[in-house]
Amino acid sequence: MQTIKLKSVDGRVIYYFNNPDRRVLHNWDGPAVIFPKESKQKPEYYLFGKQLLKEQWEEAKRDFSGIPPSKDPRFEQSMR
Repeated sequence: MQTIKLKSVDGRVIYYFNNPDRRVLHNWDGPAVIFPKESKQKPEYYLFGKQLLKEQWEEAKRDFSGIPPSKDPRFEQSMR
């Protein structure tokens, strides 16, 4: 899966990937939609086409770290 960067005519920067059926907004590295500074709009975060709040995106990114539960300190209590 390759994320593609697109700059629109109005100055927005959009990150998406080509799903076999359609293009969906997606970016693990930051906001999927970045507006020009003069628009004063906040960046928008998307994963797999679903819009998230920044806090939700950060949590999803933490969960995607690839650490198995047995080595993740958050799951230490449940593994005993």
